[in-house]
Amino acid sequence: IVEGERIEGELRFFKPWKSTSDCYLDVDQAGEGKTKVTWGFSGKNKFPMSIMMLFMSMDKMVGKDFEEGLGSLKEKLEG
Repeated sequence: IVEGERIEGELRFFKPWKSTSDCYLDVDQAGEGKTKVTWGFSGKNKFPMSIMMLFMSMDKMVGKDFEEGLGSLKEKLEG
């Protein structure tokens, strides 16, 4: 954690298969009372999972958890 700038962590997927990915959240000032949040992650998938990932929705897989995390981040930044 770089306070007020960056959080790094690890995403752990259990379904439809087990895997891990490195992830980060960067926060930057975006004007008066606004914060820009950039989220990203990287990982390796072997064949055939690498092909299957092209047709999967990451929003469906992690969207709910991501929204909860953004809510927590908002509380921390505004608190």
